[in-house]
Amino acid sequence: MELMTMLRNGVPNFDLTVKQMKAMLPEELRESYVNGVNACRNAAEGIEDKCQIAYKLLQCFERNNPQFMFP
Repeated sequence: MELMTMLRNGVPNFDLTVKQMKAMLPEELRESYVNGVNACRNAAEGIEDKCQIAYKLLQCFERNNPQFMFP
């Protein structure tokens, strides 16, 4: 997730993630992905381990985006 700049040193960067999604995703996927990210802004709150943060965020994205796929 750090390679995609969703995380920087274990800290989620949701605003940059949404900006990238709006610029890169096909129009038919944008809304569901942006809504999924916005729904997960607090999913990893209080977690310090980078791997656990990534795992919790991916779980949340999958739950909140019916079109979710992880490359």
